[in-house]
Amino acid sequence: TFDLWDCDGPADAQHVAVSETLTFVDGFASIVDLRIPSGAWECISASDELHTLSSTAPDFTTVDGVLYTASFVGPRAFGGHWLLGGNLNDDRFIDIRDFGIFFPFFLTVATSDTACGTTGPHANINGDSVVDLLDLVFVSGNSLQTSEAACCGAGAVSAVTGPVMSISVDELRRTGQHDLIAADINRDGFLDVNDIVALIEGDVPSEPNDGSLRHRKQDKAGRSERRRPSGRQ
Repeated sequence: TFDLWDCDGPADAQHVAVSETLTFVDGFASIVDLRIPSGAWECISASDELHTLSSTAPDFTTVDGVLYTASFVGPRAFGGHWLLGGNLNDDRFIDIRDFGIFFPFFLTVATSDTACGTTGPHANINGDSVVDLLDLVFVSGNSLQTSEAACCGAGAVSAVTGPVMSISVDELRRTGQHDLIAADINRDGFLDVNDIVALIEGDVPSEPNDGSLRHRKQDKAGRSERRRPSGRQ
C-alpha cells in the first residue's frame, strides 16, 4: 500500500491510499508504475500490511505535477528505506507480539502469492511457501524497529503502545490477547526473547500448559523425542 499526502491541503483531501500488486524476485521489486489520483502530493510512504513496517521515501518529487518518482532502497543502517519485514499485526513496530503471532504458523505451508485483499496474519515473510526459521529471522532480527516518521506527522509511535520485548501471560489474558499465550514456549509466564531462543533450539511444547507439560525436542536431523521438564514431577 502506498500512502500519498498533501500536508498543506484541507483535511478531507490530505491523504489517499493506493494499493498495487507487486512482483518480488529474491525480495526485491524493480521499477513499478503506479496510477495515483491527481493532487499536490508532497510525501509518500509504503508498506506491505501483512509483513512489513512502513517506510517513507526521502526523494519523492515531481517535475510537472503529473509524473512523480520515489524510491525505497537500501538498508536502514546505512540511511536506506527498505521495507523491514517482521511486522505481522500491521502496527507500527516489530516486537514480541509479532513472535506470538508467528509461532502457531511455524513449520506450516503458506502461499507465496499474497494478492491485494489477502487477510492476515500471514507469517511466510520471505515468500518461499513455508513458515520456518528463515522467516523468524525477520521477526527477531528487526525486533524493536519502528515505522519511519510518517508524512505530515501522522501515526507516530508512542512509548505507551510499544514496542515491547517482554509481556506476561497474565497481561495477555487481561488484554484479550489469548492467541499469543501459546508462544510462551518455556512456560515461565512471560512471552519474551527466551521463547524465541527455545524455538530456535527446537524445544517446542507439544501440549498446552496443564501442569504436566511435555516438550518435544527436535534434533538437527528433524527427529524428535519427548521429555518432561526437569524438577519435581
